[in-house]
Amino acid sequence: MAKRPHDLDSASEERQKHQPVPPKRSGGQERGDRASHPVKVNVLVSNQKRLTQGTLSAQNGQSTEPTSSTPTPPAKVPVKVNVLVSAQSKKFSKKAQSPRKAEPEWLEEEELDEELEDEAGRLAINVLVTPKPKRGSRIKSALLVSFVLLGMAGTVVGGGWLAVQLIINPGSVRWLSWMMPEWNRHALQREVIQTLAEIEAEATEAGRSLGTPLYLPATVGLPQDLLIPILAESDHCGGRGAIASVPSGCGRLVEVRIYRPLSAREGARPGSFQLMSRMSVNGPEEFFVLDPFVTSPTAVPGSNRIMPLSTVTLIEGNATEPGIWLHLSGERMRGSTRIVYGQVVRYDPAIPQLYSLVEWTSPAGKLPTWQQITGSEATELVVNQTVGLEPSFKVYQVERLQSSTEPIRLTPILLEQAALDSRTYENGLTLARNGLWSAALRTLESLKQQIDAANWSAPAQAQLDLIALHANATKAQAERDWASPSQQILAQLIDGRWGNALQLLQTTIRNGYDLSSLLEVDSDRIWRRVNAALQVNRNQPDVQIWGALVLTAQRDRAAAIAWLRQQNPAPDTNTRVQQVLNLVNPQSAPTLTASHDSRMIGSATQVSSINAVDWLRPQANSPLTLTGQQVWYQIQLANFHDGQRWRRSPFSDLNLPSTGAAQRLWSLLGLTNNSPIQILVWSADGQPQTIEATVKAARVSGGNLQLLAAGSPPSNANSSAGQALSPLAITLSTVSWLETGNLLTLNELSQQQPDGGSALLTNLWQELQRAGQVQATDLEDPDLLQEVGQWSVELIDLTGDGQLESVFTFKPSLLAASSYVTASAQAANQDETRTLIFSAQGQLIYSELSTDAAQFLVAIANPGDGTTALLVANGQTYGLQRWSAQNQRFE
Repeated sequence: MAKRPHDLDSASEERQKHQPVPPKRSGGQERGDRASHPVKVNVLVSNQKRLTQGTLSAQNGQSTEPTSSTPTPPAKVPVKVNVLVSAQSKKFSKKAQSPRKAEPEWLEEEELDEELEDEAGRLAINVLVTPKPKRGSRIKSALLVSFVLLGMAGTVVGGGWLAVQLIINPGSVRWLSWMMPEWNRHALQREVIQTLAEIEAEATEAGRSLGTPLYLPATVGLPQDLLIPILAESDHCGGRGAIASVPSGCGRLVEVRIYRPLSAREGARPGSFQLMSRMSVNGPEEFFVLDPFVTSPTAVPGSNRIMPLSTVTLIEGNATEPGIWLHLSGERMRGSTRIVYGQVVRYDPAIPQLYSLVEWTSPAGKLPTWQQITGSEATELVVNQTVGLEPSFKVYQVERLQSSTEPIRLTPILLEQAALDSRTYENGLTLARNGLWSAALRTLESLKQQIDAANWSAPAQAQLDLIALHANATKAQAERDWASPSQQILAQLIDGRWGNALQLLQTTIRNGYDLSSLLEVDSDRIWRRVNAALQVNRNQPDVQIWGALVLTAQRDRAAAIAWLRQQNPAPDTNTRVQQVLNLVNPQSAPTLTASHDSRMIGSATQVSSINAVDWLRPQANSPLTLTGQQVWYQIQLANFHDGQRWRRSPFSDLNLPSTGAAQRLWSLLGLTNNSPIQILVWSADGQPQTIEATVKAARVSGGNLQLLAAGSPPSNANSSAGQALSPLAITLSTVSWLETGNLLTLNELSQQQPDGGSALLTNLWQELQRAGQVQATDLEDPDLLQEVGQWSVELIDLTGDGQLESVFTFKPSLLAASSYVTASAQAANQDETRTLIFSAQGQLIYSELSTDAAQFLVAIANPGDGTTALLVANGQTYGLQRWSAQNQRFE
């Protein structure tokens, strides 16, 4: 390509940018004259860092001097430039307007005149001036290109190596497991091979310990896998020494691992195991664990605190679906009720993989089991959630899914939605939802016989079988013998035996029992069943009578009669209602009116015979006789409330008159005719049996106040003979049991209250040393937390100062695995409980190991006067103790 030489005049500067444009030449001018016209050139000199505009005249290939008079230009600096010339013609203007930048074009000399002509007849040229590239820039560019090529080549080689390793040795790249989904991360961990000692060392290094290994049932064609629980380190689960020495069921379960033993033929060391699967473990929330105790929509027990799991066991029964089914479980106490909770885990040895399926809770204290409940051949998982006399079972069916992440699901059988579109079927479910299981079963079974078998679906059969499971439980309860008449009547009502329950109620009241507490305490559950039964069938006289009884107890007789009229009862039903109401709540019979609620505490002793002359009665001529299987209980009162204050034994200031002493005593005690009192008989495992009795007489001798009550005999299993605690006698209004549910481990308490928690740890350890439970060893806080950090305390305000005290229940079994336990502690009864109470500052204020060793804390109660008290047993007597700010002790 031929280029035209141009002389660049740098002296024209900025002034020439503003020179007027020459007038457009005439159209008759010849093309050959165009060479004599000036050419406008824009020059960008990159090393001078500014734009220079000049005018060049091109004629016969030689440059001319500027035509205008200009000042003397500055000294010229020679610059070697590369010139890129582009035309400002219409052709190039259109290109400049396009979205994409036009590529520069070199013009041939014969095209230059034609293409560079503007509207003024001048040749306009844009000149881009750049310095000659330096040698260093070329080297840098070459190096950059080389590095990019090498990086691309390395990426290809590395990707190929990674692909080969994923095929032949996945364990070598297990650092990529975070990129895999949770259900398939084991694919990159198959080459983790360790001995038991190495596994234990690895856990110890991570601050964990190993639970007792569990060999899983063998699978055909596969070795027998080993399950190892990983526990949070604690005092009695420290995992020191051999693995087999770590006790099962202790500590907090944080992970479950499955290992497969390797044989010498596979080139492994003797005793080596291959990690097959692992799963992190979290327990359920406290809300979920206590949910079966919720009796009203507004009740919210517990918190969102995570409850710990501690034990791994196989699920009892035969599961029809393949795999190994496990329980991860824990337990807690709610008053005297033992609650077991946990989650169901399935292990598939063929994959191998662990799956967490469903959480469960059992107030009955029983682990779920596989049972055949429905009509199918498959077994179902049954969770017993029974509370008291209210049967409750949750049944899960196994459902197969076409999913690698969730191949099997446990689906509960629910009664919220009817499986058949039938009014009768809906009525049956209504009865079942409100606890009338036997009536619901009869309704659905009758419907099943009336319709074609083809129309009776599998979901309908599942609902029927679930109702039958509950009906069998209520039937068994109604047919067994109960020590308490109120429990016997309640069991009849729960099974829907309205007539039997009404007849039993009338007989019991005629025998001298006061059953007003039954109608008051259990009115909600009875009323719920009454409404459901009358919703299905209004013509049920016995149900109507029970509805009137409940409304009388809840409100008054007038409200009960008004409600009964709305039910359109038969004439004889009105007569029967009046008779039963007069029996339960007689209007004309002379009664003693109590000026206050009866609140008293004492110890009871069963006596075989009495001398009626020794006892005071409100009606002196009323006989002291027993009915049926009743026995006499002699109650030694320790405390009672006279309507203004609590009094305690000895009662030397009663000042009873010589005439009317019985009436005066009954007034002080808040008693009426046949006042009820409860007697709690303790079993060998500390569980109470409640016996309802009726106060018949009283006597005062030398400051001792005794009551005579008639009640049912205790069962043989709960006989008080030989027990450390005598039966407790208490009225219904005496106290309300307090249960905060605010449980913390000592680790958690130390984190929340560092000062108080540290002092508590020190004082607790010192008290255990004084009691001879642990060796005399001084330990720092970290060591103390390692020993006792997993022990739990209950926080509650016992002193009335607005601060929470810590109540700790000690058992010698807590020290079973401690290296500091003494021989005497090991020889003691491991299940004997003793209570210690610490102030908010961590100071010991109550201890049944030393200063209060003669006492036993039965419960923490509200005695009804706005305070909190300890109900304690001292020998064969009971009493209430409150905090004395003056003496700094409970008394």
